[in-house]
Amino acid sequence: MREYILIVCFIFLTPFFFAKSQTISIKKQKFDIELVTDSLPLAIKETSGLIYHKKKLLSFNDSGGTPQLYEYCIESNQIKRIFTLNGAKNIDWEALTEDREHFYIADVGNNMGRRDEFQIYKTSKNLDHNSLSCETITFCYPDFKKKKGTGIVRSSHDCEAIYYYKESIYILTKNWQKETSTLYKVPAIKGRYTAIKLKEYPVEGLVTDACLSPDKTTIAILGYKEYIPFLILAKIDEQGIIRWDTHKRMDQFMGMGHQTEGIVYLNEDSIYISSEKNKYRNNSLFLLKFK
Repeated sequence: MREYILIVCFIFLTPFFFAKSQTISIKKQKFDIELVTDSLPLAIKETSGLIYHKKKLLSFNDSGGTPQLYEYCIESNQIKRIFTLNGAKNIDWEALTEDREHFYIADVGNNMGRRDEFQIYKTSKNLDHNSLSCETITFCYPDFKKKKGTGIVRSSHDCEAIYYYKESIYILTKNWQKETSTLYKVPAIKGRYTAIKLKEYPVEGLVTDACLSPDKTTIAILGYKEYIPFLILAKIDEQGIIRWDTHKRMDQFMGMGHQTEGIVYLNEDSIYISSEKNKYRNNSLFLLKFK
């Protein structure tokens, strides 16, 4: 209750917090942050992943939604097309990534810890038709067993973030218990796999998305803690592993209450961030420009 009152008071007292573009400096990193819209279409009220493709954004809804990608026009704030993945299910879609020829949609949500297999759907970037075929990458974690019973359990192996690097899909978990994130990888090829565990990172929050810069040298990790968004920038090595010794963290770079869920680079110097609709905020889109 105390957390709820604090957040509501903050929102009430700062109604024009993002009325205009602002310049912010955190740990010597300067950037402008602009509110693109605070009313994304209701069709993507639970936007949970972003891809920038041919001057539009692709997104989807998470848990229990239809197995569909939505093409969103930034200029008009409208959904232009809807693509259905044939043969796919949306148990809990949470993340998007891409290579040169394919999109990868990750059905990896596991809030309650009751799933022991997960799917990543691989589909062509050819969007000439609204019906898309896909291949399935199925995997399990080597160090996790699903929970039994009906009680509420916050999982150590929930996930909302993936990225593609050199023919592999890298998976960053959302650990509700320790507020850390563990990195795994699986081949970006149709099949069934046990993910390879790589490294654990002390993110001190809940990771909700990640993406690589266009030159594939930097990762941007998005998340929040007690509805306060954070952004982490770090270098990756030649094996695709995050170099935590290079990381920079930006806290409170947006208003409280935003449930930040999607992130994608527009170019080397700009990032789109989306947040889903919740009890504090509307589903919104922001543009962050580094200076």
